[in-house]
Amino acid sequence: MAFLSLGRGDFMNTDRWTLRGLLVALTFPGAACSSGPEEVEKTPQELAREAARQSGAWRKKRMMMATKSAITQLLGQASERTDAIRSQYEEVLNTVQKTLHLEVADPVLEQYGDTEWEVFRTQIDTLQEGTESALQELLDDYGRRFWGIAESAAQRERGSEVGTRSGYQELDDVVEASLAQLERQADVEGVDQLARTRKSQRVALGRKIKHEVEGLGKFLLFVSAPEDVRDLPVPSRARDTSGFERIDQSIACVAAFHRSDEAMDTPLRLVQAVRYRVERGGVILEETEWKFDPRTGDENGVVPLGDVGDPAYLASQPMVPLIERESAGFAALHNHTLVAEYRLRLENAVTGEEHATLAWQAAWLIDYRGQLRVDFSETEERVVEDDLVISDLRAAQLLSHAETRR
Repeated sequence: MAFLSLGRGDFMNTDRWTLRGLLVALTFPGAACSSGPEEVEKTPQELAREAARQSGAWRKKRMMMATKSAITQLLGQASERTDAIRSQYEEVLNTVQKTLHLEVADPVLEQYGDTEWEVFRTQIDTLQEGTESALQELLDDYGRRFWGIAESAAQRERGSEVGTRSGYQELDDVVEASLAQLERQADVEGVDQLARTRKSQRVALGRKIKHEVEGLGKFLLFVSAPEDVRDLPVPSRARDTSGFERIDQSIACVAAFHRSDEAMDTPLRLVQAVRYRVERGGVILEETEWKFDPRTGDENGVVPLGDVGDPAYLASQPMVPLIERESAGFAALHNHTLVAEYRLRLENAVTGEEHATLAWQAAWLIDYRGQLRVDFSETEERVVEDDLVISDLRAAQLLSHAETRR
């Protein structure tokens, strides 16, 4: 046997690891056969976390976090839709043109614009009802979806807390808080408040002239303060205000005539002419010729009348001076003052005989950006005696027609 043949010296020179390995193998026979990795012992904290993961409390916590995240994401979508509905409502609400109101004690003239005001109020009521309905449908829809998410999540964890809708009070609180936030953002009551405020807004025109025309009656002129162009009730045939910016201003004017008893059978009409002048620093730089006002819609400048429901009264439709931004020379008017000067004549509708003429004007300060602001200090109204502007225009018109027929 080789082992027995070893001498003492050989035995003593044998590698120590061989002896040690032999000793281990003899003492622990299984150790020599093991070839897998050594298992790492887990700490108490790790063991506790692993146990918690398998518990219902851990699953409930993860469910709560996931459910809150889903509801929060859905709330963001609902908020965007709510903002879009409110923005569209406010934009359309502000485009509904106001109506006029004459500040006068006369029982007939104080009703001027009432018919248009009723239409104005009806338009706003319709817009309000549609917006409130859309917002309420949105709230109901997202309310169902919020509760659906919460109830579905609670059912998976078999939530059954007494007095709750979803099964967990914490989930009920999340849904109710989200709905409360969405309701505040929708602000259905605020929609009604905005509508009420808008319906109460009318363009007030104060009386500037009261002129007694002998044997006929009273010639009246009413003028408003500067208003946003888009708020002024200009007949659609006169122009489209889409080219005007929100900051652009103008004024509204209404002429009225109250016949005396002796003049009930006298045919009357209003005729208007206009010219423009450009000023800078009080110096007139340019001035146009007089012409019949094209905004009347009549080549002879005859002003269209409104219906006041009493044959003893005449009242014009709103007259609103406007400057077209799209005109070729508008850019040259920046940093200038532009004045529109008018002659308004009351005359016999058959013979053309003049009974009275009023002068009024509007002035705009045009800044470097081309925005139009009314210079109310330049507004002027007065009675003109023996005015020949319209008479001269009519004579020139007749001459032109005569030459054309030749």
